[in-house]
Amino acid sequence: MKEIVAASDLKPGLFVCELDRPWLDSPFLMQGFLIEDEEALSQLQALCRFVYVDRTRSAGEHFRAPDAE
Repeated sequence: MKEIVAASDLKPGLFVCELDRPWLDSPFLMQGFLIEDEEALSQLQALCRFVYVDRTRSAGEHFRAPDAE
């Protein structure tokens, strides 16, 4: 499940699944990645106003199990 998050609220451990722009307009090589360090966090905050995160693919305190259906 995608959740919109302001770039200023991003933290290491969140899985970014979509940007507010095309992936080709960004320096990121993959279409979806785990924020693992301050460098990636700084790049995202400089480039994007918001991103979409997937908590089911996030790590640590940011992880949320998928809803049981």
